[in-house]
Amino acid sequence: MPAQRKPRAPYNYSEETLTCWITCPHCGKQFKPQGFKKHEASCNTRSQAEEENTQAGHRFEQVLRDQLEMQSKHSAALNDSSALSPPFAQDGGTPTRLNEMDLHEDEGMSGLLYELGDGKPRSPARSDLSMATESSHERLPQTIINPPTDFKTEYHPHSQCPTLFQNADHFRLDKSFKPLPDHAPWCPFRCKGDFEFAEIALNTSLNQKQVDDLLDLIARVAKGTTQVTLKDEQELRKACDAAAAELTLFIKHSIAVPYKGEDWTFKVHARSIWQWVLDLLNNPHIAPHFVWDAKRLYKHNGVKFKRFYDEPWTVDSWWDIQSELPASAENAVPLALILYADKSKLSSFGTVKGYPIVVRCGNLPVDIRNSANIGGGTVVPEDAAEEGKLGYTTLKRMVWHDSFLKLLSEVAQHSTTGYAHMCYDKIMCWLFPLILILSADYEEQCMMSLICGRSGKCPCPVCLVPLEELHDLSKSFLLRSQIEAQEALTAWGENQARGEAILKKLGLQPVENVFWIILFSDPHKALSFDRLHALHLGLWGKHILGELKKILAFLGREAEAEVERYITDFPSWRNLLHFHAVVNITFNNGNKMCDLAEQVFYTLLNVLKKNTVPEGYTLLRMLQTYLELDGLISLDVHTETTLSMIEKELPQFNDALNVSIRPNGFRSTNRHIRVDWDFHKVHAWKHIVNDICRKGAACNFSTRPNESMHGALREAYERRSNGREVASQVL
Repeated sequence: MPAQRKPRAPYNYSEETLTCWITCPHCGKQFKPQGFKKHEASCNTRSQAEEENTQAGHRFEQVLRDQLEMQSKHSAALNDSSALSPPFAQDGGTPTRLNEMDLHEDEGMSGLLYELGDGKPRSPARSDLSMATESSHERLPQTIINPPTDFKTEYHPHSQCPTLFQNADHFRLDKSFKPLPDHAPWCPFRCKGDFEFAEIALNTSLNQKQVDDLLDLIARVAKGTTQVTLKDEQELRKACDAAAAELTLFIKHSIAVPYKGEDWTFKVHARSIWQWVLDLLNNPHIAPHFVWDAKRLYKHNGVKFKRFYDEPWTVDSWWDIQSELPASAENAVPLALILYADKSKLSSFGTVKGYPIVVRCGNLPVDIRNSANIGGGTVVPEDAAEEGKLGYTTLKRMVWHDSFLKLLSEVAQHSTTGYAHMCYDKIMCWLFPLILILSADYEEQCMMSLICGRSGKCPCPVCLVPLEELHDLSKSFLLRSQIEAQEALTAWGENQARGEAILKKLGLQPVENVFWIILFSDPHKALSFDRLHALHLGLWGKHILGELKKILAFLGREAEAEVERYITDFPSWRNLLHFHAVVNITFNNGNKMCDLAEQVFYTLLNVLKKNTVPEGYTLLRMLQTYLELDGLISLDVHTETTLSMIEKELPQFNDALNVSIRPNGFRSTNRHIRVDWDFHKVHAWKHIVNDICRKGAACNFSTRPNESMHGALREAYERRSNGREVASQVL
């Protein structure tokens, strides 16, 4: 039981307690009984403090008397002629009273006892000579001493320094020390300008090229060959804003989405895709490079002409779309757009996220289209405030597609009516915009196609493969279609129970897809194989390499050390990254993962042998077919022969995968090896041949050129924003 607190007695509200007064014994003031106890305690504390200050002042005066007496004796010994006045005498010879000395104003006295600098009083033996030569000729002013009592310093007896009293203004200040003047503080730099430039370069973290460019500009300005008129940051910002106004600007949109009877509002910053397209069409440097008509290209191999594929206009889908354009429109041609979307962590801890969407024009050659210069991709919207805050899948998909509607409204209108444009060759063409390629990783593909993803019965955004059949590449399934998804959503709107059963069977979300409003833009056909995320960072980097590391860890440190030695000794090749370790490091760079796969395969051949490590040998077989397929897919030009080679190699990978799923007795000793290979990255390249035939080489729908946009956004967030209202500062 806790201790029982004694109840407080009720206050006595009698006439005596309400009318009488009590005198404080410390200050003599009168108070009523109600507040006297609190006042008496504080008044007692204050009086004790005053008493201590008074005693400290008396001790200070006594120490001062002793010091003055010692100084007088030394002065008399040094001045034999006695012509000088006593150091402590008035004009009439009357000694000055001690309490009329002002130590604060007498520099000689303060040098003896009370230095205003570092607070170190000098010992009498070291200070009397200076006192005799400097201060003994001066008259001391008559003023009352106010001994400083805020701080007290006691010195070790061996230092022969007396106790020092100082106020707060003089504590630890050394006015006696005067630093020597430095006439060249910029040393070891050759001049002050070099030092100031180095300071600016280091504070702004300029790299080597930026430093060289800036120094070159300064040199040209000094020679008079170049002129810089900018005076400050404000003028620079105005100049940049004026330059940005020449192109399509970002516009802030508000998206209202109903959820549980309330409207949730989200902010999206976007630039019009159509206006950006017009910027390209009207650019005299870009306009000559546009290709409008579909082409079929062939090369003679000595026997016959064989067709090859590279650019998007050389494949079947472009040909089919141009055939379906309105015949009434003269010179009707497709305007193909390529969209990329992915979320990005702007802050180092991931608390601030961006959602960049990059658009590229498929009518331009790949070297222009995938570049970072004019004609390359541009960031369309970026939502740094709201993305990722809501965990409700349906709501997030509604926000995503409603945001895209702000971008594609003009594109949707012109996809139906067409847009008359005078081309560079003075031919009037009717442009019909469409979404030819959607480039994204698997998470964003689920968002674009509105499938349920890994939790759905059919997790592939392109076909209706069941979840449990993802590992089997020997089977083919029906392809998804826009019409099928629209019919399912219509059924859900008419009868939610029946429609939900249809949507669940197809693995779809009950949300209207924004790409349905654009002609010839079936999202399931536009979605493309992602070599970077599906292979280099996915199937290889996350899964196959992870399983190989588990096997090496099981084999022990000796096997790991042998692999590390082989990796270090691997021959260097042009455009091939060289590694010194692989077992205990991880990479998040797809280019490094691509090069690492080629080297790991050869280094493991002498370690994972069929007789000793059968499961590791099976993984090596899978890696070998993986490298064959990745090499074929990466070609910039494809022919019927290369496509047939891909189709023949896929069953080889499938066989190696099936063997690894059913290994022999090695698994009993290593239970951490993966047994479930039913995930989308294994199934993804089932559709690669169809993608190449419909969209051209893999470089046309690669996410690699677009991933570089994330670095620019993160750099802009770190250097040009204060962490609040990010979108308005970054864009």
